[in-house]
Amino acid sequence: MVALLNKKLNAVRVQETLDKTDSNYNRSSLLEIEEDGSILNDTLYGLAKAETYFSRPRDLWIREDGHREYGNLYNPYWQTRLIDTTDIERAAAITVAHLIK
Repeated sequence: MVALLNKKLNAVRVQETLDKTDSNYNRSSLLEIEEDGSILNDTLYGLAKAETYFSRPRDLWIREDGHREYGNLYNPYWQTRLIDTTDIERAAAITVAHLIK
């Protein structure tokens, strides 16, 4: 599963917002990394990819017959984990982000 999430910048409290709204807050100029136009369409984007896999702990519930148990829909041993996105998925996300307004 690949998910692309977005949120408008005005709905998020980011460092740039703090700089503009809080006069008591002063960060070092070394931490200023924003550039003009650095946030596309004034929207923050997040891309993530997850996969499902079967993992039966062999040390907790040892099978008496010694055989390996394969994944099926009736087992509670399904897990999920985040994995790296591919270059194609990142390129597709950038394309979609440019189309969202």
